[in-house]
Amino acid sequence: MSSIFGLSDAPPRGWRIVQGELVADPTVAGYLARGREIRGLCQQQDCRRTCQVDLEDLARRGLGAARIQELKPLYKCQRLGGCALAFHEKYGTELTVSVLARLKPAVLRIRCGNCRKTTRARPGAVVARLLAEGLGGHETRVEDLAGLIRGECRGCRVRRWEVAVLWGPRDGPGGPGAA
Repeated sequence: MSSIFGLSDAPPRGWRIVQGELVADPTVAGYLARGREIRGLCQQQDCRRTCQVDLEDLARRGLGAARIQELKPLYKCQRLGGCALAFHEKYGTELTVSVLARLKPAVLRIRCGNCRKTTRARPGAVVARLLAEGLGGHETRVEDLAGLIRGECRGCRVRRWEVAVLWGPRDGPGGPGAA
């Protein structure tokens, strides 16, 4: 549901909530909603096989709920030495920090990859800090945030960050917005 300011309680198209975390929908319908393209290219020396996964056709044929990882092996050949078809994905719609700032239940979890010490931040505050430090802005992709964090962990002094998007009520005990 949207308010007059564009805030929403629903996840973006092509994304779903799994155990309180916003994750990319791994199905054909999810890839199609995010505008992703999947192409295959064989890595064998004497093979020039290529393919493009037609997501619209798969959805039209009733495979919208099928997971992409389950369908990829069906595109491989039955070569005796094994198939070396490697898949490459091209982005469509990106999940940016500004998109998250318009989603009321979204909160960023910033966690040390070493000691697992966690902090939470509102997407709007992250945009303001990125702009202030000259590291990015509204169109910064969520998947790029961990690499933009310059400081080291206060707990273990290691610089290995992970960023995830939590989803749920902003306030209240145990909610993503809890301190």
